[in-house]
Amino acid sequence: MKALSLCSRPTVRRLATAALALVGLAAPAAAQAWHAYPYWNGASNIPVSGRPVAQLTWLDDAMKSFMNTRSIPGGVMGISRNGNIVYLRGFGHNYSKANLPENTPFLLASCSKPLTAAAVRHLISTGAIEMDDFAFDRGQTIQVGQFFVQVGGILPSPKYAPFGTAAANIEDITVSHLLFHQSGWYVGPTSNYEDHAFYDQLCAAEMGIASPPGPANKIRWIQNKPLGFEPGTDAEYSNINYLILGEIVRQVSGLSVEEYVRAHIVTPELWVPSTEIFGGRSFRSWQNPREPYYKTLNAYPTSATGPWMVDNAFDNVGSANVEAPYGGYDVEASVAYGGFVASAQAMLRFAEAYDIRYSTNPTSPFATPVTGDVQTGSYNGSLPGFETRIVQIDTALNGSFRFFVAFNQRSNNNFFPGHWPSAFMDLVQDDLTSPNQAYPTTTSDGFWTQPGTELTQGVGGYNAPFRGFQRMLDQTTTGSRVRLMPGNQSWTGVVNRQMLLDAPLGEVVIGQ
Repeated sequence: MKALSLCSRPTVRRLATAALALVGLAAPAAAQAWHAYPYWNGASNIPVSGRPVAQLTWLDDAMKSFMNTRSIPGGVMGISRNGNIVYLRGFGHNYSKANLPENTPFLLASCSKPLTAAAVRHLISTGAIEMDDFAFDRGQTIQVGQFFVQVGGILPSPKYAPFGTAAANIEDITVSHLLFHQSGWYVGPTSNYEDHAFYDQLCAAEMGIASPPGPANKIRWIQNKPLGFEPGTDAEYSNINYLILGEIVRQVSGLSVEEYVRAHIVTPELWVPSTEIFGGRSFRSWQNPREPYYKTLNAYPTSATGPWMVDNAFDNVGSANVEAPYGGYDVEASVAYGGFVASAQAMLRFAEAYDIRYSTNPTSPFATPVTGDVQTGSYNGSLPGFETRIVQIDTALNGSFRFFVAFNQRSNNNFFPGHWPSAFMDLVQDDLTSPNQAYPTTTSDGFWTQPGTELTQGVGGYNAPFRGFQRMLDQTTTGSRVRLMPGNQSWTGVVNRQMLLDAPLGEVVIGQ
């Protein structure tokens, strides 16, 4: 890659018809304690971050009203139209109760699964594995003509051997069964079967080991849990399927699913830097400081006195009782099925490139690269403290759309029941895709940077920009889009990685 020298007074110039003034860091809005109800003193008090979009001020208002009535502290909303991210806004508070930037990364919950599925599909496309490969190596044989050939499976023994007696038909589970929720492991309102993917302490206790047990031990333990149906005969949603797929990725490639996704799926070539998608961590002190607070309540909202406290899933870290999102389960082990963290812009670019529409049909294009128009579809995520939704829609009259919504709270105790990002999209989606809705030609994503004095502040948001060109370089990685705000700075150096720099708001001068 050719280095871009900026040491001879080069200029980044793009004259806007009217240069916009830099919007400074806003003071935190007045609010109650995290767990008080109501959290907001009216929708008008909810701060909004990100580049304003005149055509969509009504959407700002809709988001604020939705969050106000449900006492949601923070959320993000992003829209990509015809491959261009035209709207990216943050609402409410970050972890420090300052204004939440539009590029805030959120834990994805089950919106992690399309990422894992895309990794598996990529492995299949390389010939490393096949859809009909057995998940577990039990020395299985298949008939080829008049002969029986031993083929075995992907996950070897003894590392992934069942703990105790394996349930019936485990050896028949294939990669396809796991991808499309046809393994037989599931949880549902009409089922006596349980999705044991989050049962860290029970697993550890029964195996006589420390908690959390880790994904390999959990997979060994789960194999003694009976299937609800024979593999391939039905379809029921299950996190267990994707726990196993994550280990298949690791076994075949030598990379964790997080590493594989960043290397082969959501890459700098899609203009998604590593700062915008990564595996989640269990405790706040381990998490990316840009992540929001994940809010839970210990009672009905009007009577809650604090967060939902649970037993710590970690025997040797922290106190015995923890807030549910912060040590209530092993987030590191759940990345493949619920533990990815990503910003809205990362998920929008992923949905531009891959089919993210949930499906239990093995003939569907789910998790394959998009090669043409897609029908309407989506994927939802929900865990204690956060909910997400990613949507794909290609319309005949107003273009191709991708939507992403995330909140740092979810419904509880029949308080506005349902999946909140889905409920919000139900309110606004028809209007957003209507041919009557106008959209700008400007872009809203990227890392905003204010040239001038170097300061250690800002996160690259429109209202919280990096302060100084070198500060931006120190905080960004390959594949970053950098939006330089009007100004000038004396700077000498070399940009030696793939980046896209522009100055959409007015004249910028960088150099000696």
